[in-house]
Parts: sequence; C-alpha cells; structure tokens
Amino acid sequence: MFHQTIADLHSEKQALLDFAATVHHGHKVNWYSSTSICTSWVGVTCSSNGSHVASVMLPGVGLRGSLPPNTIGFIAMELNSQNRAPFSIKIWPPSQKTRQTLMDRMTNNLTTKSIFTQKYGTLDQKEAEENAKRIEDVTFATENLHYKKEPDGDGGFAIQVYAKECSNGLLDVLKRGPG
Repeated sequence: MFHQTIADLHSEKQALLDFAATVHHGHKVNWYSSTSICTSWVGVTCSSNGSHVASVMLPGVGLRGSLPPNTIGFIAMELNSQNRAPFSIKIWPPSQKTRQTLMDRMTNNLTTKSIFTQKYGTLDQKEAEENAKRIEDVTFATENLHYKKEPDGDGGFAIQVYAKECSNGLLDVLKRGPG
C-alpha cells in the first residue's frame, strides 16, 4: 500500500546522507549532518524558500550502483507526489576534474607497458599528453553538442558514448604508434 507523506527538509537531508553512505562515489561530496543542506552541500539546490530539495546535480562524482530504498528515491517519490517539478540527477557533463583524470589515465596508458604498447610501442610523455588532450577535447565537444540537441535525461547515455569514443581514440593512437 502506498502512503503519501509530505517530505520535510530534515527527512530529505537524511535520505541524501543515507544515499551518500550507501552508493559508491569516486569523489567525496562533502555532505555532513552538521552543515546546511541548502547552503553548504555540493550539487544540492533547495527551493527558493529553503523548505525542500529542488535538485541534485552530481556530474563527475563517479556514482556507481543502484538507488538504495529509502534514500534518494524517497525524495523523488515525494517531489513527484506533491506535483513539484520532476526530481532528477544529472551526470552529464563531467566535471573538469573528471575530464583531467581521464586525460591523465589515457596519458598513462600511452606511456606505460601494456599488451597494446608491447605490440605498437609507447609514446613519450609530451606526445601522449597532447594525444590524450586532443582525444578528450574532441570527444567531449562532440558528445556535448549531441547531448544539447538530444538530451538523454540524466546523461547516462552521453557518459557511455563519451567513454567509448575516448577508448576508440586511444586505441587509434596506440595502433599508429610513436612519432
């Protein structure tokens, strides 16, 4: 049986704390029970009167897994049951920190020993960094344009295409080899 209840800021705060405690995220979100959810929490926006959570945007945080019961899904259900604007989590676009981490990892893949570099050769640091930046810049720009034309909701599809195309670009550079 479904019981409609009215969420308050305190219960929404607790639901988000439970969410952060149970869903893996690569980067710390800095949500603490002792701080104000409406003024201090990264990615959280409250209503204009500060009475409830209006949105949560965590691009580049590295969320993985499913939504645990009685956490953020509770807020979404409450928001929708009260005819407020739909609640959503956006993971596109990735943060600059996430983009830089990806470039660093691609650079590492181009300069260190692996099954691919044994076959095709490793690049020097400068050449690897230039290629990683080019791959990421072109892929991000292309996918960002596509996302703006045809948003996919939370950005999940955009992130998948972005990761796949960066990997394809990396393989192309590896196959070309140094020089």
